[in-house]
Amino acid sequence: MFSSPLNVARLYISNDRITSPDSAGPPPDNPLHEDDTFPTPGGISEQTANELCRDAVEQTDVYDSCINYAAIETAHYVRSCVEDIKV
Repeated sequence: MFSSPLNVARLYISNDRITSPDSAGPPPDNPLHEDDTFPTPGGISEQTANELCRDAVEQTDVYDSCINYAAIETAHYVRSCVEDIKV
């Protein structure tokens, strides 16, 4: 088990890359754990999970380097991170 939701976000987001550990492309939109809901047993709301995951993406060096030059689509990584926190 992860010590915090932010550690879940770090599975997908490191300082120099944003990746999905399970695939080369973006994570699927269909959650694997459809029965899990917010708030989590630990009391994390969906809003808090979204904020943690979005902040983790936006604090990477790769995001900072690319945001001024290209439209970066990060929603699928944030969604996947939120789903992992929900579990």
